[in-house]
Amino acid sequence: ALRAAATALRETRRPVGILAWAGVHSWVLTGYTATADPATTQKFTVTTARVIDPWYPWVSTRWPRSEAPNAPRDAADLKANIRPWKLGSGPYEGRDGKYLLVVPLAD
Repeated sequence: ALRAAATALRETRRPVGILAWAGVHSWVLTGYTATADPATTQKFTVTTARVIDPWYPWVSTRWPRSEAPNAPRDAADLKANIRPWKLGSGPYEGRDGKYLLVVPLAD
């Protein structure tokens, strides 16, 4: 999901929406660092991501603390927060177990 989001951000130069916390929260990806340029290869790893969390500066009792806007988030933080869709009110055919992004269209 992060690789797809980074690729979309690189190609469109527009922020990418990420449904985080198994689908109960959202982030906006505004930047990243990676082991290679997504415009030139599909073989890369996103090492940090910069996101805007609409809950900042509030604290959730269930999930990790929201970081300041555009603070770099490392791989462990991303893994803890970006989880596949799984809402208890489901099932949601076609979404359950998948990562969901809101990807801008290119001009």
